[in-house]
Amino acid sequence: AINSLTADDFIIGGKNIICEIDKSKFKKYKDFWIVEGIERTEKKKCFFVLTNNREAATLRNIIKQHVRERSIIHTDKWYGYSHLDSLNMKHHRVNHSKNRIEKGTGVHTNNIERL
Repeated sequence: AINSLTADDFIIGGKNIICEIDKSKFKKYKDFWIVEGIERTEKKKCFFVLTNNREAATLRNIIKQHVRERSIIHTDKWYGYSHLDSLNMKHHRVNHSKNRIEKGTGVHTNNIERL
């Protein structure tokens, strides 16, 4: 049982930990998005942030706030993720218009998309 939550409970990743990031549209509420992340560890720590836009600057700030430096980030190829390289994290992408799992690298966001 969870007795309490701290700010650190909503920070994922760390050195060489893969973190999948995605954004989802609230169908019922047209002006809101959920940005979510999950780390590929036994704990599967995750975060969810409600936002009214999915612009690159907003996504960058959310990721900076909720993902530790030196993590490995996996996202799709949506343009809003294009400026994440400056966050002191490795960034790999999967092109969902071609594959669910990127051939040759194994990059995917299948875990976060199942939440």
